[in-house]
Amino acid sequence: MTRFIALLDRPSPKSFGLVPVITERHGVPAVTGVAGLSAHRVQPISIPEVNNLIAAGHALRVTGELSPADDVGVDTVALWAGTAFLEAAERADLLPAPLPSRPHPAEGGSFYLGRAAALYPYLDQWVSRALTTLLNHSDQQKQRHIAELMRWVLPSNPMTLAALWTSSSEPDTELRWQVQSAPSRVSPKQLITTHADVLARHADPFRDIRLVAFTGGTETNRDIVAKQFADLSRTVLTTFERPLKELLNPQELVDAPERKASLMEIGQREVEHSPLNLTLRALGAEDKSGLVVLDSVRHASVYEVLRWLRPKKLVLVSVDINLHRRRERLQARKLDPDEFLNDPTEREIPAIAAKADLRIDGESLSHPELNELLRQVTA
Repeated sequence: MTRFIALLDRPSPKSFGLVPVITERHGVPAVTGVAGLSAHRVQPISIPEVNNLIAAGHALRVTGELSPADDVGVDTVALWAGTAFLEAAERADLLPAPLPSRPHPAEGGSFYLGRAAALYPYLDQWVSRALTTLLNHSDQQKQRHIAELMRWVLPSNPMTLAALWTSSSEPDTELRWQVQSAPSRVSPKQLITTHADVLARHADPFRDIRLVAFTGGTETNRDIVAKQFADLSRTVLTTFERPLKELLNPQELVDAPERKASLMEIGQREVEHSPLNLTLRALGAEDKSGLVVLDSVRHASVYEVLRWLRPKKLVLVSVDINLHRRRERLQARKLDPDEFLNDPTEREIPAIAAKADLRIDGESLSHPELNELLRQVTA
């Protein structure tokens, strides 16, 4: 059994960030998540070296066993959420997006294990939200408080540096400090130009999106209704299937039943490790505006991520059919209804559907309510 024994860089209770992890398997420790490591190996380290790092204040001792569901590989990092940071962020109405589902408690905070690429969006999206909030504040003291919080997340990010400069009571002093600590040679004039550009261009990426999200279980005709609405609104249907297919092995793309099972398994894993990353990948990396039709929301954490993103409008549509009829359909596919309906990708749907803004009978031949929905979301 592999266990984690320390976090490098000894994260502070005031911080929110990614740190390398020291794990131990069969008495042999190793470091994962260090930038620049080979993609095919982890960095070896000895137990005495680990103890010395902890004693010197360069690592935080943690204890616990990794479960098979923990996403551990050479690029595994810990997303650290310090208790003091979360408290300060909550007071500023700047809590991070809904976090992964497997927290590991530690002194001064908690952490979540996963791939660096899947966890980094928590930092990037939070800093972007913080800058949006800062720019909407006229109180310089509140602006400075937000900028200082940003320093504890991504201190070298252009958004953070611009926030620290524009919120400072002594911007020239702040600028000199940034020039001195810059990784490459830069003049004060160049830095001012960069900061001004960052502040002028910054905008909430979801501010112009009207999002219609469909929820509903397998064999409810939810996918058909979602496609009907996308066609009605002349919008390309956005699905979670696209990013999940990218994670399938090529041989798994052939057999439809096995492909469905694999997609459900991968989807469950991805949403547990980073509901924010999965949602952002489904929505797409490009700038969006106008109407987005999303199929489908199967996890409460994904729905909460959509709410956290704060689109201009968010409408949740539930599609369902008579339970007896649905069980018959599942049995016709040679599936055990009790087992299938209790699958992690299905069992949260009733609770999500209870929050729906519109409920549609999936067995109806026509859905005139879709026309009214289109009118409302485009008004």
